[in-house]
Amino acid sequence: MELLDCFYQRELAVIDPHTFVFNERDLNTGYWTMLGTSATGTAFSQWTSGYYEPGGKNLHLGERVDFQSVGKVLVAHVLGRMEE
Repeated sequence: MELLDCFYQRELAVIDPHTFVFNERDLNTGYWTMLGTSATGTAFSQWTSGYYEPGGKNLHLGERVDFQSVGKVLVAHVLGRMEE
């Protein structure tokens, strides 16, 4: 599994402000594998799937951010979840 994209939702009311999109895609639904997490991944971290357009704006997922900008703790959490 490879990480394709990272997004951050600035709305304070969401439990999973970070969304990480991976290269696995369900051919029946067209949805991509995603990991939604809290700020550090400790309060919330759930695998899901959803709509993603490679190269598109994907505004429904939030603002596109660089993976390294999310912080060491969250980077380590995402890398650990990828090994599951």
